[in-house]
Amino acid sequence: QSEIEDLRTHDWATLTALASATTYAPQSSFTDAYSTRYTISRAIAPLSATKRRVWVVVGWTDNGGTAHTRDYKTIITKNGLYDYYYRSF
Repeated sequence: QSEIEDLRTHDWATLTALASATTYAPQSSFTDAYSTRYTISRAIAPLSATKRRVWVVVGWTDNGGTAHTRDYKTIITKNGLYDYYYRSF
């Protein structure tokens, strides 16, 4: 979840410039607190000029040696996160 939220903080130009697929280590704030046994894979695919499908897969091995994965999929849109306030007089 935190990786998705991190992507949501990027501006549109930065998000669209990211590699379409990559595997990387979690942020050091996470690995310092928990473990270095985690890997993250991310895929970003265009749905339209203003929409991107994002898929993040996290993998880890528990202390017993069993491998686990969890995935999270979302759509991020250009100018999609903002607060709009309308007040009529």
